Amino acid sequence: MDENSDKSPNPTKIGKKKPRGKPFKRGAPSPNPDGRPKKDFDLVTRCKELTPAIIERYAIMGATATTAAEVSAGKVVIAYAEGLPRQRTEITGLDGEPLKITYDHVREKLGRLAKELAEEREKKEDAEDEADGDDDGPPPDQD
Repeated sequence: MDENSDKSPNPTKIGKKKPRGKPFKRGAPSPNPDGRPKKDFDLVTRCKELTPAIIERYAIMGATATTAAEVSAGKVVIAYAEGLPRQRTEITGLDGEPLKITYDHVREKLGRLAKELAEEREKKEDAEDEADGDDDGPPPDQD
C-alpha cells in the first residue's frame, strides 16, 4: 500500500474546532442591545413621492417616446405607491349561464355509504347471532 493512502486522521487537525466569529460570553450583556439599526428608507413613501413625476413624464413624452423598461419601472413604482387595481374574475356555467352549485353528488355518495354501512352492520349482527345461537326475535322481558 502507498504511504499517502493511509486513512488515519491528521494529528495536526485533531482537537477542538476554531470558533467562528467573535462568540458571546455566557451571561454577558449583548454587544448590540438596541439591535439592528432602523432603515431610513421607506419604499412605499418614496414610491408615492415619485408617482406624480412618473405620470407627468408619461403625459409629456407620450407612450411612444419611452422604452419598455421605463414603462415597466413606472408600473412597479405606481403599484407600490397606490396598490394594484382589483382583478375581477368572472366564473360562469355552460354557455355563459350562472354557475349552479349543487350538492347532489355528495348526497348520493353519502346515501350509498350509509347503505353500505347499514348492510355491513346487519351482516355483523347476523354473524354474531349465529355464533350465539339466538334468533332475530325480540329480547325477553326482564321485569
